[in-house]
Amino acid sequence: MDRKLILAALFGAISAADLCCEKCPEGQIKTYSVDHFFNMCGESCMNESDFWKFKLFEPNLTKADAIDQGICSMIGFSEYVKTETHGIPGLEGITLDMYK
Repeated sequence: MDRKLILAALFGAISAADLCCEKCPEGQIKTYSVDHFFNMCGESCMNESDFWKFKLFEPNLTKADAIDQGICSMIGFSEYVKTETHGIPGLEGITLDMYK
């Protein structure tokens, strides 16, 4: 079997399992932000009451219309890259799915 095909299948399986924010839990909102410097889009889930805190540090942070809206894909960022957590360890952080 083609080595590239095996790696692509393995990466796809790992990536799909890592996604945190395809659909947010009830009681949370879906948010997204586009980083034009790195040409990436991030989707996250959070409590609506925390939105303003993250907006202070991420001016491009925007609320999606629905908890299951794949907004990054809708605006042209369809390739999943990774899931990571941004913030200050032990104080405040947010986990997001990153797309390019």
